[in-house]
Amino acid sequence: MSDSNIQRALQQVLQKKDALSFSEYLDIALYHSQYGYYMRKDQEVFGANGDFVTAPHMSPVLGVAISRWLASQSAKEVLEIAPGDGRLAQQILAENPDIEVYYLLDINPLPSQKNIGAEVDKVRWITEVPHEFPGAIIANEWLDALPFRRFCWDQSYGVREIILALGNNKPRLSLSSEETQHVGALNIAKKHAKNWSSPYVFEQGFSYQQVLKFLQHTTGPVLLIDYGYECNEYYHSDRSMGTMICFQKHQTVEFSVAQSGCMDITSAVNWTEVMSEAERHAYKVDHFGPQADFLRFFAQDRLLSSESLGAKQLYQPHEMGQYIKVLSINPVK
Repeated sequence: MSDSNIQRALQQVLQKKDALSFSEYLDIALYHSQYGYYMRKDQEVFGANGDFVTAPHMSPVLGVAISRWLASQSAKEVLEIAPGDGRLAQQILAENPDIEVYYLLDINPLPSQKNIGAEVDKVRWITEVPHEFPGAIIANEWLDALPFRRFCWDQSYGVREIILALGNNKPRLSLSSEETQHVGALNIAKKHAKNWSSPYVFEQGFSYQQVLKFLQHTTGPVLLIDYGYECNEYYHSDRSMGTMICFQKHQTVEFSVAQSGCMDITSAVNWTEVMSEAERHAYKVDHFGPQADFLRFFAQDRLLSSESLGAKQLYQPHEMGQYIKVLSINPVK
């Protein structure tokens, strides 16, 4: 399966521009207003009939833990960013009746609008973060879905960027002809390349600075949940092909430009950079650690009483319990 609409969209852009960074490519492949993967209206992305599942599809236990975290923050208003099909919102509202308003912010609200049911009277769909928003903000598997750039380091030529350009009138991946001037990528190689073998592919994550600026005019706590690593593990010598993962029909698949618009493309979160940017933007880190610790602290009773395989996968160390991380931050008063 391939999407000729996305191929045409890429060709049109590349006829006007010599090349696209991988981030610019992803912005089209994932978020094109008509044909982007996350913008599709004709096919399901989330759940059993889609390409992947997130924690709320596997068990309500994460929703229970988040709802109790919200109660610990005395949050009456909640804003969820990138709510997907709305499953997590439903679980949180069912568990925490004290929530007065639940805002959903998504560039494609259709999946959640289809699925939000009994608690719809409390739900509001919005297109931007309200200025001076006083409530709590949550985002489960949002950061990993944001566009990122890719680079390749080689001992013979340094760091070159992986780009998309036309070849035989078709969009194809290639390396930039000269070493990149991207300061972040050069700094990463300078710090870590002594442990790498050539060639080594790595991602420069979406600008976490922009994410924190996006949230900076709010006044409440923020909870971010996603898969990823701290810096030294992120650029570990064994991770020579980077952290990018592609999904179709619940299987990891090889990346293919020809499959653009038909597969999920994500990259692990560099949590060291996220926390650094949070502190730089006047947030303090309240908690950071594996999802398993968060679930045990806020929902230990549900974990003990649950026999479901899904719940176990959310907290077991060899499953999502370890490689999914939870970060709680608060604006410095």
